[in-house]
Amino acid sequence: MWKAIHRAEWRLRLFVFAALLLMAAAASGRTLILPPDAPPITAAGRALIVEYEGWAGRPELPDRRYSGVSWGWGWDSHQNSKANCLRYWGALPAPQAERLAETHPFYGQSAVEPTKKVRDIIIPRWLGDEVFDKIDLAKTYDECKRAFPGFGTLRPNAQAAVISLVFNRGASTVGANRKEMREMRDAIAKQDYAGIASSIRRSKRVWRGTSIQAGMTRRREAEARLVETP
Repeated sequence: MWKAIHRAEWRLRLFVFAALLLMAAAASGRTLILPPDAPPITAAGRALIVEYEGWAGRPELPDRRYSGVSWGWGWDSHQNSKANCLRYWGALPAPQAERLAETHPFYGQSAVEPTKKVRDIIIPRWLGDEVFDKIDLAKTYDECKRAFPGFGTLRPNAQAAVISLVFNRGASTVGANRKEMREMRDAIAKQDYAGIASSIRRSKRVWRGTSIQAGMTRRREAEARLVETP
């Protein structure tokens, strides 16, 4: 019964957030694209992602090599379109969403100055949570389902672990650094939980010798253990 209650509560929150987005869109004259429908992530999976993404209540530049201007729970403006920035952050006081959207073209060193220009913007925690829960996680779930046949029938914690991985590095299976992603795809198709966890652990090699090796090693290990958790 508690699962049914949890799902009903999640759908109510989705309805309320959609209503807020609709009101913001109507006020600005923007076209709204609602997030895809997806089941809620497990509590353990959500906790894992927010622990490693970290909360940014003001725009920041996490990595001066590859990151775009980022805020909330790892929302990177360079990895998202201007249109989505306006749609999903339109509840911010005008013209803050517009200012944030203007940072979209920049990443790495080119994003240093644009980050400084929007540092005065404060991101409400409630809005960051709603964008994360109802848009980012739903979109990532949908991405995983398209990229990995069999993903939709994995047990919930395994789904959450794969969502964390894809939220962090995307779902591409192309290239030498994506060898383990291809192995994971094949293991997912066979519902091979040991194989999924093993491929995630092997992918730690990708960050060996980098400045973020320690954090990525911990995150991959946490994801592998979550796969192994019934």
